Amino acid sequence: MRLEPLHTYYFVHKVKNYKQHNKKLLELIKRIPEHKYQEISHTDWQLPRGYPREYLKYFYKMITPIMDTMRTRLKMKDWAIDNGWFQRYRKTNFHPWHIHPGCNYTNAYYLQLPDEAVAPQIIDQFTGKIIKLNVKEGEIVSIPSPILHRSPVNKGSKIKTIIAFNSNFYEYAPNDYN
Repeated sequence: MRLEPLHTYYFVHKVKNYKQHNKKLLELIKRIPEHKYQEISHTDWQLPRGYPREYLKYFYKMITPIMDTMRTRLKMKDWAIDNGWFQRYRKTNFHPWHIHPGCNYTNAYYLQLPDEAVAPQIIDQFTGKIIKLNVKEGEIVSIPSPILHRSPVNKGSKIKTIIAFNSNFYEYAPNDYN
């Protein structure tokens, strides 16, 4: 087997009026009972898919224009979100290296990002180089799903909160965008 380098990318989307949206989203998230998963203090990851998640209804409506823009940039006909969940990281919380199988993109919206030290990281699996993603509070980062990523240890006292979601894009249509 030969290994050939391939340049790739990730998207960063700025959410308009994110402070207003964040206030509403955090209110809705705080209604969900606290469930711990691995080293994450509060998440709905393990709750049944049918569990009511009012924050996701609000969030999906909020990000539809962003996903449409991404679809256009990728020159695809359609998109869909497969799954969504939130994660709240208190002091000492983290999420180890992982990927998201079964989707094209792994996405995270940063509701609370108190310090750039807790910004997400990806790794070049062939060189071992760790890369801190350039993302700020009020932004969505979208990376190709096979890329290993993690949330480093939150060493601070402020909470980091994200909404993660998996997305797929369908039917390449470059002629639709000329």
